[in-house]
Amino acid sequence: MTLWRSASRLVAAFAALLLSGCWSGPAWFTASDGVAAIPDGRYRLVEPGGPPDSGDMLTLTRQADNSVRITGPDVPWRAIFVPIDAAQPDRFLVQLQEASAGPAANAGFILLDTRSGTWRVSSPRCAGDAKDAAERSGGHVTRDPQTGASCFFADRATLLEQVRGAVKEEGGFDLELVRADR
Repeated sequence: MTLWRSASRLVAAFAALLLSGCWSGPAWFTASDGVAAIPDGRYRLVEPGGPPDSGDMLTLTRQADNSVRITGPDVPWRAIFVPIDAAQPDRFLVQLQEASAGPAANAGFILLDTRSGTWRVSSPRCAGDAKDAAERSGGHVTRDPQTGASCFFADRATLLEQVRGAVKEEGGFDLELVRADR
């Protein structure tokens, strides 16, 4: 596979991860809910096991309100890293919003795993129990032939219940952040 095709796939994967937000809903978490899960710095977004210098460059900067600003090749994002479970201190729910959208805008949700000093992200799939739970919560499921199904959760408790289940089941992670400014 050529370098261009690899880079294109990576950009498309990150865009799908953030833009489609396979799981989305209202922005329930405020910056005060957030913790410092990833140090400020420059990172490359790569496929797990891929060359560390092959991915898009992202800059993560903690803001005065405790949120994190993510800048890179696309629009800036506002992220809040929320601990999922005290029994799993290395797993986080990441609430993502376009930085210009304001706190009332809907958000996308991804998972972050920080075990072993790595930062791996996963977009939970909208299928099975998650799909059914989103619909039961008063939310909905949208289907897109390019990005697959997206779950919109209408209540926070249902989202968190599904996140805790996904953390237990989720085996693979879509992308990894590799420190680029060391």
